Amino acid sequence: MPRRPASSDVAPVRILPMIAAFARDLQRSAGRRGALGIAATLLTAALESIGLILIMPLLAVALGRGSRQPVLDQVIDAAFERIGITGRQGQLMVMLGAFAALFVVRALAASARDILLTQSTIDFVDTRRKQVVRSTAGARWDVIARLHQARFAQILGADVQNVAMAARQLQFALVAAVTLAGQCVAAVVLSPQLSLLCLVVLALGAIALTSTLRQAHSLGKTSVESNLSAMNTVVQFFGGLKLAVSQDLQSSYIDEVEGALDNIAEHQLIFVRRQARRQVLIGAVAAIAGMAVAAAGLFVFHLAPAVLVGLLLILVRMTGPAASLRQYSQQLVQLLPAYRALTDLEAELAATAAPAVAPTDDAFDFRGDVDFRGVGFAHAVGDGERVLDDCSLSIARGEFVGLTGLSGAGKTTLVDLLVGLFEPQAGEVTIDGVPLRGTALPAWRHRVSYISQDPYLFYDSIRRNLLWANPAASEEALWNALRLAGADALVRRMAHGLDAVVGERGTLISGGERQRLAIARALLRNPRMLILDEATNAIDIAAERALIGNLLALSPRPTIVMIAHRTESLAQCDRILRLESGRIAALDAAPPGVLDGVPCKPVPPR
Repeated sequence: MPRRPASSDVAPVRILPMIAAFARDLQRSAGRRGALGIAATLLTAALESIGLILIMPLLAVALGRGSRQPVLDQVIDAAFERIGITGRQGQLMVMLGAFAALFVVRALAASARDILLTQSTIDFVDTRRKQVVRSTAGARWDVIARLHQARFAQILGADVQNVAMAARQLQFALVAAVTLAGQCVAAVVLSPQLSLLCLVVLALGAIALTSTLRQAHSLGKTSVESNLSAMNTVVQFFGGLKLAVSQDLQSSYIDEVEGALDNIAEHQLIFVRRQARRQVLIGAVAAIAGMAVAAAGLFVFHLAPAVLVGLLLILVRMTGPAASLRQYSQQLVQLLPAYRALTDLEAELAATAAPAVAPTDDAFDFRGDVDFRGVGFAHAVGDGERVLDDCSLSIARGEFVGLTGLSGAGKTTLVDLLVGLFEPQAGEVTIDGVPLRGTALPAWRHRVSYISQDPYLFYDSIRRNLLWANPAASEEALWNALRLAGADALVRRMAHGLDAVVGERGTLISGGERQRLAIARALLRNPRMLILDEATNAIDIAAERALIGNLLALSPRPTIVMIAHRTESLAQCDRILRLESGRIAALDAAPPGVLDGVPCKPVPPR
């Protein structure tokens, strides 16, 4: 059974600073547009207050009696005298016309307010979403590799939407608060003494709201955690969905997801029940307070009928903004944990950002000679045992090097060091004698094409997937790259050719066809180095041999590093390297036992 939410895990004094920090962030993002939105909000509230104040003289004119507000009566009389209207009917028509004009202007101001505030919210959320993407892309690769996909998907999906809702709730709460303040001013103008009593009631209501806000915040934290748990279940299981379905294991997945969703629903239901009980209590208290105010106005303060009716009308109108302020405040506080999750991720990524370097094509004219000099590296998992230990390796420009070894031997780690995703913890990697760091890093990456075992394809056309590597590529270049990868016949058979859509991650085509398209995309970069990380294992041996033959015939020929387990895949390599216990050994060819642990002699440093 889901656990019941705690009554509070946040001290009351911390809620207002959280709201203030969120409001400052929103206002900084909104800028001039946000300031105009606030100005329109204040204008709307002021116009409504003026309209409410004018109710009393309108009633006084309609009833043929003074309002018992000397200053207000004098102002109204002077205005009618100036425009030359003395009859009650004429004065009544003028007053009604003024009311109509006032509320038309108020409606226009409210419309401008809503548009400005909505635009500022959209800009705010869009900026934060882009900031998360930029921060993620700019973080060190070891940080990105440890980042849970479920957390990232949850923050960019549901949490960002909740932040957008929080921004709207904050703006709605601001509108309600300003409107309520304007109505309080109007009430004070009509009857300062009675209004003071009403303000005391509102203050007591604000104090009572504090407990509700704490509970709303606790519910929000629980919802964020439960949503993340559900997202994590979906992300982890979706990768193995085919396996689960084939073994009839779907029920366990359904049970986990339904359990997480039930947990969220249970917490929300508990909160709503509590809120419903409070709402009944607040309604009863409001009714009693209204009767008390009316009785005090009649029998204690002896207000004129016009003043009392006007005041009661204001008080009735105040219940709307007061209820809205309470509702929006609760929803805002409930949604703030999503904002906290977003800012925590941004701070975490910013603290681990990779050094900013400007990519350039002209700073380094790399030939592509690679040297690993005593490189050591260990991932921050397990007991910290090094994946690579005192690894020395030289690869000459244009060489075709095969890389093999048992699973976990460090082949992919070596390639990640080669493209600069990781920095060596010992030794160094150099390209043409230049250490692979700083401004050399983006310049080298610009000359590298990397294809993984499970290549990533966008849910788009073949054309768009290819042009991602080289947007300026011509139609002829696209078809030439497809021909070299052995994918041109496949594309020509498709009804829409280059404009055929490959589906999400390329699921509408086979694994081998995805690999061919990824290789074609990589060739469009005209790379100095081509890295094939099990990138042809879904292609049959004969077709793979022909594809590699096309790569070896390229002029100029790029350096090719190929990670593979199949002996046949390594047969065309100039040199084969085997990783064993973090060290590199060499084979002149790929003997039948190359994958079975045949002893190899070390590669001497160049």
